[in-house]
Amino acid sequence: MRIHLDEIPESGLVLTFSGMENVLVDALNRIKIIQRGEIHPFLKGRISIDRVEDGALLTGTVTGSVELQCARCLTNYISDPEVNLRVLVAPRRSGAKAQTNEGDVDENTFFLEGVEFDPGDVILQELLLGLPMKPLCAEDCKGMCPRCGHLQNQCSCPENKPIDSRWAALKDLKSKMKSTNAEE
Repeated sequence: MRIHLDEIPESGLVLTFSGMENVLVDALNRIKIIQRGEIHPFLKGRISIDRVEDGALLTGTVTGSVELQCARCLTNYISDPEVNLRVLVAPRRSGAKAQTNEGDVDENTFFLEGVEFDPGDVILQELLLGLPMKPLCAEDCKGMCPRCGHLQNQCSCPENKPIDSRWAALKDLKSKMKSTNAEE
């Protein structure tokens, strides 16, 4: 869905998403993402698009769905992040900067190369910015057992069980490195 800035009515636009619309499909096709997880194109929520002097102001809240991989246990899980939007959409003018009252460049500005935009592009940008750097399936995720490689909550290794013999050479190397450093 493309919206022309000049065609936004004075009363604004309201977009409501029930979770059945492919809101992000075009935006996902336009960008190249280093695979951190699968982003589902269906959203729930509501946004308002109001005409302002510099362009359009998008406000509202949407909930997406993203499949992520836990940084500790490497299992895939579904996250439903909520995105609170308050973004100015403005055409890029040569030498012009979007500024706040303090005169700083506003980080909540989405610059356009023309006068049309897809709300999905703006929503996707905010969704990606809200994803965790180190996703966890649960705050108390224990990760993988260093001895057997299974999930720690499914592992039956006793605490004093020796580490796999295939790793013994590395343990010996670590001991040798410590003794070498102590001699220096």
